[in-house]
Amino acid sequence: MLNLLFSLCQQQRISQADFYFAKLIADKQQGLGYSEQQQVLAILVAGLCQYSLSQGNTCLFLDRDLANNYFGLRYIKTDDGIDYVAEINQKIANLPLHQWANMLQDHIAFTLSPQEKIAPLVLQHNALYFYRTWQDEYRLADYIKTAVQKPQDFSLPQVKACLARYFEQTTATTNWQKVAVAVALRQSFCLISGGPGTGKTYTVARLLAVLQKLHQGKLKIGLSAPTGKASARLSESIEKELNSESLQHLLIEDAIQHNMPSSAQTLHSLLGVRPFSEKTVYHAQNPFPYDVLIIDEASMIDLSLMNKVREALAPHCKLILLGDKDQLSSVEAGAILGELGQFMGLYFDPKRQKNIGCYDKEFTEYLTAVTGEILIASETSLSSIANCLCYLPDSRRFDENSGIGQLAAAVNSVQYPVIEQSWTLFTQDFSQGKLHLVEFLPQQFADEKDFNAHCINQIVQSAVQNYRDYLVYLQQNKDDLNNEHYQMLFAKFNAVRFLTALRQGEFGVESLNQMIANALQKAGLVNFQQQRDWYLGKPIMITQNDRNVNLANGDIGIYVGHNLVCFDSVDKQGNYKLVSRHRLPMQYETAYVMTVHKSQGSEFNHTFLLLPTKNNPVLSKELVYTAITRAKDEFTLFATEQIWQLAVQRKSKRQSGLKFVLDQ
Repeated sequence: MLNLLFSLCQQQRISQADFYFAKLIADKQQGLGYSEQQQVLAILVAGLCQYSLSQGNTCLFLDRDLANNYFGLRYIKTDDGIDYVAEINQKIANLPLHQWANMLQDHIAFTLSPQEKIAPLVLQHNALYFYRTWQDEYRLADYIKTAVQKPQDFSLPQVKACLARYFEQTTATTNWQKVAVAVALRQSFCLISGGPGTGKTYTVARLLAVLQKLHQGKLKIGLSAPTGKASARLSESIEKELNSESLQHLLIEDAIQHNMPSSAQTLHSLLGVRPFSEKTVYHAQNPFPYDVLIIDEASMIDLSLMNKVREALAPHCKLILLGDKDQLSSVEAGAILGELGQFMGLYFDPKRQKNIGCYDKEFTEYLTAVTGEILIASETSLSSIANCLCYLPDSRRFDENSGIGQLAAAVNSVQYPVIEQSWTLFTQDFSQGKLHLVEFLPQQFADEKDFNAHCINQIVQSAVQNYRDYLVYLQQNKDDLNNEHYQMLFAKFNAVRFLTALRQGEFGVESLNQMIANALQKAGLVNFQQQRDWYLGKPIMITQNDRNVNLANGDIGIYVGHNLVCFDSVDKQGNYKLVSRHRLPMQYETAYVMTVHKSQGSEFNHTFLLLPTKNNPVLSKELVYTAITRAKDEFTLFATEQIWQLAVQRKSKRQSGLKFVLDQ
């Protein structure tokens, strides 16, 4: 079995980490009296577990999806033509999956009772985990279930009066923002989910005001987000909302305006993650000094990081997560928002034209009493977790005339006819949220290489045209740059962004950034000798947190000359952040093109999505939806119809046991 895995590693079908973890188990089990079948199965399962973790799964289900598809090999032709699935089955004597746990239960590397026996790998609920991942999932589920049982009660008249004060009375539709605040007031843990423009920041600003009003302004509240860009946007949005005319005078009258937080930090800064270490300043023995912690863009948080946050919460601290449950999950293992989103009840029944099934009867009565909104209790039994969740369904950014809004809704639909018809929206003329299509037509080319070269050339030429504006502006003002110039520079740069699904390959970030830079040089818009050179207008993205210069993974900067990189963030005095290029973290990359994953937490006036011409496992409806919702005014797609249809009809499926454990 080890030789077989080595062959797959050489062909890059599995990673070196997959192979060497399997080899570690192979070495450790020597001389312990296991049968040959046990040893071979243990090596296979170890490799599969590491492979699954690298795909973003927290566990590996021993089910039909795994059967005869080890390492995703079912539909892949290997370089040497060997049927590796058949070879694997032969080596394990065609042992059925449902017998694997029984075969390995006495093996030193496995445990079926992780609360009693610690071992590297855990077999629970017909799923395989690394012990640490199982522990993280189990403890997070336990925290959420415990939080549900600890409602934070205020008197109904108090809550009703505060909600009425900070929310205007409306009769047209259900005010889900008001409902979300009522949910968050009651629960120790709360998730508020919604797409772009549904008012998550509006909701949180009023939640902060109501909380401080109820506690006489004595709460200490923390704001955070996974990346530097996301935390900067949260800071900007919260401060803008708190300073709005409709809210500021209320805060002043209630004498709580000085107690309202407006500055957010990244999760790594919040935790005090130490360089080159997993240790953090804040943990169970030294918890956060907060009474309330609000975290935005929570879909980007992986399981391990979420548990570090959970461990650092003081026992009385209220945790509120914000995010879009339909967006891409975190790069690392875990899909927390997606798992929690499955507990959300239905919100609207088009046949009966009314809201149904959000919460159980008792909680619905509470929400109706304090908000004055007419809510209908669920007619079926709901998990108690549902009472911690709230979905904001109404987007104010995209109305019925918006092409972007209609496209996002179509891609996110659960009805396949609607998803299939999403392609036709590119042929329609919208007055708002305009859609554009650059369709790749493979039938016009006899050679695949020529076809790809043609597609990439279309992308590169479009980038040259669209990035010209900010580069010309910088050239014209390079000798007299000030804060006003920096503001205009980033306004022009952020007006456009090219997003791709891949990191490597012809349609990947690394290759496209190089080709765009070369094309910009050929057009006389930039000047450099080598790709690594610093040149006026070079955009970069930081990919490594560095507390010494207060830069975080995801921060965007532009080289403005004089050895300085200007970053898209301002201090309270309105000054842009300037950092010497010599002090930058070692890890950064050119940022004409970003992956869709890296774009989360950002928005651009005109977003361009570049899809590859061949099928790739990373393509999914969540990826496409996330890219579409980065656009404010216009969205352009570069793709073939076949790849588009494949992507939007493929739902990303991460294997996780969180929902199962929460259901127990």
